[in-house]
Amino acid sequence: MLMIQYCVADPVGFHARPVTRLVQEASRFRSDITLTYEGYCVNLKSIFSVLALAIPHNAHVEITIDGDDEIIAKESIESFLRIL
Repeated sequence: MLMIQYCVADPVGFHARPVTRLVQEASRFRSDITLTYEGYCVNLKSIFSVLALAIPHNAHVEITIDGDDEIIAKESIESFLRIL
């Protein structure tokens, strides 16, 4: 199991466009990928679940990756988060 810590840099938080792209990126992998924010843990492959968290600017989230391709998934998601 691997983890990524991330602080949301976008001034409007995690809104539809970046969340859609992040969900698409996570969906490329077989591993279970979850996002945790303020005690709530959701499947990162579900756009509605992620958007329902209404994650604001400067929020700290944790992404957990567990599965066969977790190393590649972590590297890919980290690369994606750098461009958000």
